[in-house]
Amino acid sequence: TRWHAMRATIIVGILLVALDPLKSSAFASTAQFNFGKFFAGQWAVEIRNQSSASKNAGDIGFGTYTISSFGDNLLKGIYHENVTSAPRDLDLDSTNDEPLETHNVLGIRVELDSPSSGAFRAARADTDLFTHEDPDLKHRKLFSFQFEPLGNGMFLSRGPWLGRPKGQYQFVVTSDTTFILSIAFDAKGKDGEPRMQIVSGVKKGGPTIW
Repeated sequence: TRWHAMRATIIVGILLVALDPLKSSAFASTAQFNFGKFFAGQWAVEIRNQSSASKNAGDIGFGTYTISSFGDNLLKGIYHENVTSAPRDLDLDSTNDEPLETHNVLGIRVELDSPSSGAFRAARADTDLFTHEDPDLKHRKLFSFQFEPLGNGMFLSRGPWLGRPKGQYQFVVTSDTTFILSIAFDAKGKDGEPRMQIVSGVKKGGPTIW
């Protein structure tokens, strides 16, 4: 079907990304991947929402993950989206961009069962997470992960997406500083076609893939 063809095209595109993996502790072994070391830091993300009937790239948004490590088995941080403008070329060090209005602020919690497996959780807050942590946040699991090597320094995890709406996800680590998260939702859009969201992430200080 057209939807399956769309998903196959995205998967093939991801696997053909020509990126040389950067050597770091997160990529010390082709057989072992440390998601905690990989994901800690600040990420600029581009979010594309589209349906299988779309003839263009779909609606585009921008967001930021700011994540810190708490020991070997826990990551915590904040996610927010930008609705005024995006940092120029997703360069987080730029000082020439317009001020950003933020929304969809979430508390993030990643619990690691092993270096490459665990649970990714998020929670909405009634308080300002940028000024102090809310100990009463109720983090809801978005997905469980178990990364496996794909070769050429890339790693893949996939499985059920437990957010709203539910669906299936694929998280591909394409290099030490880039990832692509694709979500195929079970619920259809207003046009009656299946919906998909693609999140492309670039770590602060890392090379851009756009």
